[in-house]
Amino acid sequence: WIDCVAWSKTAEMIANTAHKGSAIIVEGRVDTRTWTDQNNQNRKSTEVNIDSVHFLEWPPRDGEAPQSHSEAPMPSEQPASAKNATNDDVPF
Repeated sequence: WIDCVAWSKTAEMIANTAHKGSAIIVEGRVDTRTWTDQNNQNRKSTEVNIDSVHFLEWPPRDGEAPQSHSEAPMPSEQPASAKNATNDDVPF
C-alpha cells in the first residue's frame, strides 16, 4: 500500500464517494516526509500528494450493482494469420 494525501475538494470528493476496497487511480507527486515519533525517534515516510483521482468503480444507486470501468475482454484465441505464421515468414 502507498500512503496518499488529498486536500480541499479532492479530499471531499474521495471522502464522499470512495469506500474501503474502492478501485481508484491517483495521480500526484511523490514526497518524502520526516518527523519525530512519540519515542523521540526520527521517522521518514513516502507519500503521494494527490493531484487527481479516477474512480474505476462508481458507487451503486439505490438497488443497483456497482458499475465498473473495465477494458474489453482479450480475444480467446489468436487470429488465423498468427496461427499459421512460422519463423520462416519473418522478414528479418
